Amino acid sequence: MINIGFWSYYEENCFNNNLFLNKDASIRENTFVKYNLLYKNLNEIGITINSLDLIVDNNKLDLLIFSDIPRSDSKYYINVKNLKIPKILIIEECKLIRPQNWNLQLHKEFDYIFTYEDDYVDNLKYFKFNTNFIETRDINYNLDHKIKDFTMINSNKKAISKGELYSERLKVINWFEKNHPYNFDLWGWDWDRFTFPSDIKYIDRLNSKKLNFLFKGYNFHKSWKGTVKIKKDTIKNYKFCFCIENFSNINGYITEKIFDSFFASTIPIYYGAKNVNTHIPPNCFFDYNQFNNFNEMYIELTNLNENQYLDYLKNIDIFLNSSKSIQFSEQYFVNELKKIILKIFKWQ
Repeated sequence: MINIGFWSYYEENCFNNNLFLNKDASIRENTFVKYNLLYKNLNEIGITINSLDLIVDNNKLDLLIFSDIPRSDSKYYINVKNLKIPKILIIEECKLIRPQNWNLQLHKEFDYIFTYEDDYVDNLKYFKFNTNFIETRDINYNLDHKIKDFTMINSNKKAISKGELYSERLKVINWFEKNHPYNFDLWGWDWDRFTFPSDIKYIDRLNSKKLNFLFKGYNFHKSWKGTVKIKKDTIKNYKFCFCIENFSNINGYITEKIFDSFFASTIPIYYGAKNVNTHIPPNCFFDYNQFNNFNEMYIELTNLNENQYLDYLKNIDIFLNSSKSIQFSEQYFVNELKKIILKIFKWQ
């Protein structure tokens, strides 16, 4: 019997095997689908994996897996970090959100690292990890339910680091509210509160939900329609969805945002990974940076005829049902992680 301990920077997701047994995070659906599947697949071959809070004797662990580098003051991490057993790190968050994920000195503590960033992948220590999942491959070609042209679903966040794209989202919102307020809807968390830059130490603590009573109660954007439970059910009502990553120009950093649009049969307007075209065919989305300005973007996209629009949906359909999309599936992630686990223990 092989025993694996698992922990994450986001400790609240771990307790009592939460991310192995439930598929949704607090503000994002289907976040833990890949971990549900990992738990099931490992148990089927006689390997147990449990969150560290459920481990009675850490000395009986054979392997440790971490989702993002844990908090340095975490008692669960402190109790196991010096164990002389193999350790695997899965880097999920970009350096804007979790800077310590890219502290290369800390990488020395791990035997194998899964990362979204293509430039590090050598298939020796660093292995490719995509942060998405393929939920559905069914495209709806009926456009009757499209009530408006444009939407965006993001939480209200700020940052000052070079490369951050939170400010780019604000440019979109402000332009539409000024120029075409009736053809754009904003959805997401915390647009009714003032937020502080998340990448300024100590100041970021003011974003704590515990302080909501101090900064909540405002509606800074007239286009904001509230929060959503299932993104697909909202995005499907629009022709185009702005899919702007947290951070720009990282090779391979392609999150769930563009896939949320695909699954909703809506064409994405994408800004993020500079090599996105090597992973997703460019005829499946509009590149945010291909336009000189918002007015040019608005005119071109709103003047697409139905056949042109449907061509994009067909391209999305072809991609989602092709071998090229497999790398974004939860089963692909599980299979790649299992390969390393079996290699460690010399299982055939």
